Amino acid sequence: TIKMYKEYIFISSINDNNRRGSVFIYKMLNNVPLFYTKLSPGNANDYFGTSLSFDGNYLVIGSIGDDTNGTDTGAVYLYEFKDEKFNLLKKMVADDSTNNGGITDGYGTSVCISNNLLVIGAPGNDSIQKARNSGKLYVYEKDNGGVNNWGLLTKIMPDQLDAQLGGSAIEIYDETIY
Repeated sequence: TIKMYKEYIFISSINDNNRRGSVFIYKMLNNVPLFYTKLSPGNANDYFGTSLSFDGNYLVIGSIGDDTNGTDTGAVYLYEFKDEKFNLLKKMVADDSTNNGGITDGYGTSVCISNNLLVIGAPGNDSIQKARNSGKLYVYEKDNGGVNNWGLLTKIMPDQLDAQLGGSAIEIYDETIY
């Protein structure tokens, strides 16, 4: 994944460092990209950098192979850009990813942050009983549960039994989630 925001360029490499994954950040100076920093938390096979989004002072990075809540359930890292550094604010995991074993929920397959909303997709989540990989979106709001806390606002699930892989791609425009 490659994203650009103002003078910053974000390049993810999910296979870097034994598939731990990394995000390389460059800063443009006089039209020349200069290496700024590298982010690479987690463990082997976490695939950090699967998805990323940046808005204002916040950088969100998906890591679909994270095993915090079960095999490959996924996680999302929320960084705040402050004092010229990307500081880890929160590692987020789904509160319900252990449903149906939680295997390969893909939490963090897609992420999008805009203003005070953060949406995380988990297309492998079995959100509808007996509908494998129906998918789910997790919607978080800034300051929900405290200052600078990104608390869960709601979960969005498909309403049909034939739905598949909801949350594979996300976009927010004018506070509407697509």
